[in-house]
Amino acid sequence: MRINYIYMPNLSDYQTEILAAEDKPLFDEAVISAQGGALRGAYILVWLSCAESLKRKFKEAATRDNRAFQITTEIEAREASRQSADALILKRANEYELIDGVAFQKLTYVYDMRCVYGHPYESAPTEEELISAASVVATEVLKKPTLYRKTYVETLIERLTTNVDFLEQSKTSVQTYARDISVRIDPSSYRHLANVYSSKLETMYNDPSLADLVRRGVWFLTEFLKTVGTSFVTKAQWHEFVLGSPKISQMIFLSNEDLYNAIGRRANDSLISYALTNAATRPTGIKRLESAYVAGRLSDNQKQTFESLDLGIVKAARLKTNTAYNAIITGLKSHTWSPQNAAVDMLNSNDRSQISDLDDSQQENLGRNILQASQGDAGSANTYLSKLATDHSGYPTVFIKGVLFEGFVNESNKFRLKNEGVKRVLVLFNAYPEILEELLNQLDAAEPTGWTSTAEYDELIEEVITIPELSSLLEYLTQNNTRLRASPEQQV
Repeated sequence: MRINYIYMPNLSDYQTEILAAEDKPLFDEAVISAQGGALRGAYILVWLSCAESLKRKFKEAATRDNRAFQITTEIEAREASRQSADALILKRANEYELIDGVAFQKLTYVYDMRCVYGHPYESAPTEEELISAASVVATEVLKKPTLYRKTYVETLIERLTTNVDFLEQSKTSVQTYARDISVRIDPSSYRHLANVYSSKLETMYNDPSLADLVRRGVWFLTEFLKTVGTSFVTKAQWHEFVLGSPKISQMIFLSNEDLYNAIGRRANDSLISYALTNAATRPTGIKRLESAYVAGRLSDNQKQTFESLDLGIVKAARLKTNTAYNAIITGLKSHTWSPQNAAVDMLNSNDRSQISDLDDSQQENLGRNILQASQGDAGSANTYLSKLATDHSGYPTVFIKGVLFEGFVNESNKFRLKNEGVKRVLVLFNAYPEILEELLNQLDAAEPTGWTSTAEYDELIEEVITIPELSSLLEYLTQNNTRLRASPEQQV
């Protein structure tokens, strides 16, 4: 007859599951005692390994949490007076949420039986009871890292939002701390941390005196979510999160593409909608939206709204030249000095290398419109071109071409002069002889508009004469005077 044996775990089976080296010696002694048949002693040692592990975890938490420090002090005072602290340790572990309610009940039973077996006149535990106690202690305490739950999280948030000296105010330091503490927080408390912390930061946002604490919070939450992920709540819940803390959510999710993609389309749409709706009062939101716009993450309607933003908003948001292009061009074409100057000022505030981020047609169009604004005597455009004439390093050639060509021919290759603007940059032909050669070829095919007066034409020639290096242009203009200035009747 075949007999089926039921495997009975050995106490030593749990040794490999103990995480911390500090928790192993007492449990190892329990194993030795059990192997020698001293089940009573083994049971007591199993419990002691549990109590000492909980004490260690309190001490570990005390380095970051005043509440844990108070508990540690309370336990040490109890022990110093030669009183048993085991029941206190268990109670405080439950209150502090080092263990949950179910674990508290299981461990309370183990502790109660430890008290029973601690008296020599009571019966000793059976092997099964010892194994059961070891299983509970190992599962609920020894094989678990020091994971902090709601109580600790609330203490942590309080310190992060009230004590400016709690952490060094540097992004790197805060990110390092966030990574370190994130792995110590129980996953069941992730949502509580994110919701409570973001809600507090949202309230603090409008107080300038709390700006450093808000900035710290954004750094912390961003790194926290990068470390633990976003799957601890649903995309629908992330949508509610964004609606509840729109300002802080923009700072977190619009600055990190991976997090932005992880929270779902509805949450994304709310972020974008809030930024666009509040653009006039919160241009920083538009700046954060810039990366999403460049990456093509905006819908057609959102993109259209972004591209039609008022120049004042775009300038306040300090957008890059390529994302502010439409607003800059609109300002330059306004034929009014104020928006023209604002457009040039914004362009001038960005690094000139950003013009290279535009495509060729945009570069040429931008150059043409700056020359046009200078022709209209917009002060900022005049200053911009005067500086360009003496310092053109870092500017793309196509942009320079647009500036120079606009003085002679329009986009349809119709000849007309814009002397007020072009006289400021004629000297650029010296540095770009290839542009001059291309212009002369273009002029060969150019049609006159009939708008160029003799006085205008002669004024340009007088300017060209002052620059000996432009002899080829002078010769061309002199020889083609009649053709380039022909009236419509003469062209028939």
